[in-house]
Amino acid sequence: MLRLLIVFLAASLALADCPQTVPGVAGQVVANCPTLTHDAQCTVTCGPNFTATGNGVYTCANTDAWTGGDLVCTAITKCVAGPSVANSNNACANTDVNTSCTMACAANHNPTGTAVYACGADGQWTAGSLTCAAVTCAAEGPAVANKVVAACANTAVGEKCTVACMANFNAAGAAEYTCGANGSWGVGALTCTAITNCPQAGPTVTNQVVANCANTAVGQKCTVACLANHNAAGAAEYTCGADGQWQVGDLTCTAITHCTTAPAVANSDATSCANTEVGQSCTLACAANHNPTGTAAYTCGADGQYTGGSLTCTAVTCAAEGPAVANKVVATCANTAVTEKCTVACMANFNAAGAAEYTCGANGSWTVGDLTCTAITKCVAGPSVANSNNACGDTDVNSSCTMACAANHNPTGTAAYACGADGQWTGGSLTCTAVTCPAVGPTVANKVAADCANLAVGNTCTVACMANHIAAGVADYTCGSDGQWQVGALTCTAITKCVAGPTVANSNNACGDTDVDTSCTMACAANQIASGTAEYACGADGQWTGGSLVCTAPTCPAVGPTVANKVVADCANLAVGNTCTVACMENYTAAGAAEYTCDATGAWGTGALTCTEATTSSASTISMIFLALLSIALW
Repeated sequence: MLRLLIVFLAASLALADCPQTVPGVAGQVVANCPTLTHDAQCTVTCGPNFTATGNGVYTCANTDAWTGGDLVCTAITKCVAGPSVANSNNACANTDVNTSCTMACAANHNPTGTAVYACGADGQWTAGSLTCAAVTCAAEGPAVANKVVAACANTAVGEKCTVACMANFNAAGAAEYTCGANGSWGVGALTCTAITNCPQAGPTVTNQVVANCANTAVGQKCTVACLANHNAAGAAEYTCGADGQWQVGDLTCTAITHCTTAPAVANSDATSCANTEVGQSCTLACAANHNPTGTAAYTCGADGQYTGGSLTCTAVTCAAEGPAVANKVVATCANTAVTEKCTVACMANFNAAGAAEYTCGANGSWTVGDLTCTAITKCVAGPSVANSNNACGDTDVNSSCTMACAANHNPTGTAAYACGADGQWTGGSLTCTAVTCPAVGPTVANKVAADCANLAVGNTCTVACMANHIAAGVADYTCGSDGQWQVGALTCTAITKCVAGPTVANSNNACGDTDVDTSCTMACAANQIASGTAEYACGADGQWTGGSLVCTAPTCPAVGPTVANKVVADCANLAVGNTCTVACMENYTAAGAAEYTCDATGAWGTGALTCTEATTSSASTISMIFLALLSIALW
């Protein structure tokens, strides 16, 4: 209680009683400065239509008086600066409050809006709305016929704008115009006259023939030519442009000083008369392997062309009958020139050896080839008969020979062949076909029809049993040289039983050795739950069908044994025979066996846990109450 009293007295002594307004400050806004503690601050501001100078923050002193601030509020009596209007005469500065003043625009500016402004009690201007826009000349520029549209927009009085003529017009007179004080264009005197013709002298081309290009109108053409003994290059046709200038052509005329191209003589050596000066002569020569006739001397004229000569060059050729080769066919080698080739062939019934291609040499003789033609006396190789004994090689011409088939092949057709004078076989037609075994394959009871067609001696065929039969013995058969199947020993026995029972996990594995086309019922093993169809059918192929038995081990409830006040036990998916240990909740005491076993019925058995709530002694409660009371008393 004493402590509370001390706090109250200290708070009372701290309170102050400074006035809510600051004495000696005229025109102040009544400050919201309620009863404050000593050293507290209050900010004072000036009222409307007063200007503030000095510090407006005051502190409440221990004497209950405001100290620290020095605010002075001075009444407003004038609008010091005039209204802010661009391009005006800037009048009306230093006007008394509660009076008006009229503004005016500067020279060469047009006024809009209200020019009378009122100076308010707060020193601010109101009511006026003057704007001053500069006087400008017409944006499209001075009125000049055929001018380019001039960029003369926003040209003010005294400023200038330069005007140009449209394309294809000639300009005359002053092109610079000045914007006058009345907004009209003055000073300039431009005229624009349409261009109609190009210069009469024609395009400027050095060494040209004087062209008749007079009075060529815009769009028309004029063709220029070079002086005699000059070479022309480039386009000679010029067009009169819309601007009165010659366009398009690019003719150049260069004086001829040499005959740059040799005389046009077929098969001559052009290098012998290349680049001869005008007035000089040269002797033209024939190309290699050519004979000359006529005059070979040529003179280079002022026009760059050769005159005077009459040379002809005739190619050297070899003998038309071709190279001298005994027993050759008469070759067509006429008019074969030097370095050209001719191919020679032997007569019928002669063998060719060596190179048959000959080349015409520079002296008109045949060279390079070395063909010989030898009379044919034998059929060197026997007739080409597949799968035969390849006999009859090296047989004299005009005699015969008999062929035979190779082992394991049957002959058809004529076996006698005649060796002709040309060394080629005629007359025979032997074919040798491989011996094959029956296409139906080996004789095996209850086999699948085998695909053994066209299998020759030594080839094998694999045989399979029919459905619902068991194979035993060798299934591969070999085709013998007698056309019969050998070696294999397959037997196919009909299936009469399903030897093993259906495969069902956790079942009694019954049904083994069951006759085909009968059924058998399966069962689950002990402690297993059955689902699906338990009856299976033994098919003719000895395989089980129909059944879908599934045997699943039973599990106990996932929440665990039913024990009041136990912790939720994690006993999920525990099968018969598995155990789950249960614990009591916090603040509960456990008694009895906590381990439970999942029995064959899927229920939790064996355990006997009980969970009893723990209690707090009265002595402990009394102690806690005593400690609480003691703490309050000490405070």
